Amino acid sequence: MSVIFSLCFRYEEALRRIIPMVVLPYWDSTLDFHMDEPTESVIWTPLFMGDGSGIVNTGPFTSWSTPIGPLRRNIGVQSRLMSRQNIIDVLSRCRHAEITFPNALPQFNLEFHHGGPHGWVGGHMAGLSTAAFDPIFFLHHAFIDYIWQLFRNHQRTVCGINPATDYPTATGLQVPQRPMDAFPRFTNIDGYADYWEMFWFNYEPSPTCTMSLQCGSPWLVCQGGFCISRAAEVSGIPVARGFAGEMEARRGREETASMPDVGPRFIMPPSESRTHEFRSRTRGSLTDVEGSEMRAMIGRVKRAASVAPFVDNMTISEKSGDISLATKSYKAGTGLITPVQNSFFINGEADMKLWVFVPIQVIYMKPSDEKFPVHPVYNGQPNLNQEFYSINYPELDKQIRDGQPKEFSNCKRDPSGAGQILLQSNGMNYVSRYIEYAIVDSRLPISSSMVYMGVKNPMNETAEAIISAHDRCGRMCQPRCLIRESNPPRYRPCSGAIRISSASPKMYGNTFGEAIMDVWHWSDRDPRNAISTIQLVMICNNDEKWPWN
Repeated sequence: MSVIFSLCFRYEEALRRIIPMVVLPYWDSTLDFHMDEPTESVIWTPLFMGDGSGIVNTGPFTSWSTPIGPLRRNIGVQSRLMSRQNIIDVLSRCRHAEITFPNALPQFNLEFHHGGPHGWVGGHMAGLSTAAFDPIFFLHHAFIDYIWQLFRNHQRTVCGINPATDYPTATGLQVPQRPMDAFPRFTNIDGYADYWEMFWFNYEPSPTCTMSLQCGSPWLVCQGGFCISRAAEVSGIPVARGFAGEMEARRGREETASMPDVGPRFIMPPSESRTHEFRSRTRGSLTDVEGSEMRAMIGRVKRAASVAPFVDNMTISEKSGDISLATKSYKAGTGLITPVQNSFFINGEADMKLWVFVPIQVIYMKPSDEKFPVHPVYNGQPNLNQEFYSINYPELDKQIRDGQPKEFSNCKRDPSGAGQILLQSNGMNYVSRYIEYAIVDSRLPISSSMVYMGVKNPMNETAEAIISAHDRCGRMCQPRCLIRESNPPRYRPCSGAIRISSASPKMYGNTFGEAIMDVWHWSDRDPRNAISTIQLVMICNNDEKWPWN
């Protein structure tokens, strides 16, 4: 826990070199958790922390640059914010070993709960090595430090334990006498000493409205005896509205897979029922593959901290409606994601000029048990026992194999018949990935689409990557590679691993537009498909075979 303290202390002292009287606010995420929709908090507006969805283009951190490209967030996609009950649970224990790894149960583990807002905010905040690139990192850790102070007060007043000496049994980097990171003159156990809070800092209590209906801030509202954040639109803060606003919100919430590769993630609680990931798992969306500052107007000042604000009178249901269908028929609602914003980050630099684009054909074959409510009509009467798109045609049926591959539970698809196949390229001799999806017509027995996948530019050295694809139910597609010099073109099963160089024949376009021109040729303004030049095909045919056997 002393690591949290040292981070916040060092950061606040650095700020005071510029503004001597500045204090570091803490982000009490419980004020957002207990809203009906936490993503609508005023904190994610230009007045406070700026955009919560995608690249941060508004607020004080507009155009904020990081070593892995522009600052990104993806609020409300996964995990959860902290709740009042989480804090009550932590404060029900007496020993540090009961609230920290490796011995604490998840319910009481402050370090475990701490990972929730990291995942919930998403983007840079979700990665162990990138979280500190987002300024909200320090506001979140100041709040964890505040909860730790509440716990230390609880130890003294309720448990009769001296927090300065209650150091958990530890090994390696966590041993009590090891020099503290960033403070080499101190040891780890020195971070537990009382003199830090006696002489250096203390915390303003989290706002309450148990004694009155006021929370002490125009950005908070009293609801059921507790303070919560106001919603952005209710507060009169300009935000995107209508269709444009909804699309902007969806884009951010649904592009988890497009975030930069931030490496190892925090250990975090599972997604709660209002997150996009939780909802997606009940409808089979693509996200099945892949948790402020001034909102409460709270500062680190010389005031006593109190346990009183944390009484949980709310329970968020974790249950979702059961989806039970005799066949995978289509219901109202859509699981389609919006276009993916890739980071174009590669080997330490974010620049599209470092990428080239490989055309890939995606072929989709519909499973036999997927039906649409469209029926053939004979002699004026519809045959409700048949689906129009699945009328038996022996020559076609024998070409389309049908299996039972594993898929996501409660998988649902778009009722329009628009289907999405998610593709991903992962570098094998470079560090990056690229995400894209193909749109296919899932009504038809067989349909195809073109995708242009980004890989490293092979100008200076060959680029090696592996391309994978799966449908919205998690069923893997089978890669097929072009047999050299075959005419007409024939394909063989392969792993999807590719090696490209600048030598001929070139299998990529230097730009996205050039890759399209390689596939489509024009004659008198009429486009003609030159699909015979495609080097890699993904066949999504409901095959039970694992692609990499």
